[in-house]
Amino acid sequence: MIGGGRVRERFPVAWTLASGDTQRDIDEAEQMLAARRHNIFKLKIGKRTVRDDVQHVAAIKQALGDRASVRVDVN
Repeated sequence: MIGGGRVRERFPVAWTLASGDTQRDIDEAEQMLAARRHNIFKLKIGKRTVRDDVQHVAAIKQALGDRASVRVDVN
């Protein structure tokens, strides 16, 4: 043990959704939520137009609602 012992039981890790297909990414996120594996999702964006990326992210967040946190990685 370093520093006096365990501080956390869990450490949150984001699951990357990078298919680029909105419905496929929603389905994958739903599977992770159902399995209770992840509730933080990172979306890879930047290859499409800004408008398309915004629509993609918004659709995923709307589908997942408050059950999940959605973040973006632009590159």
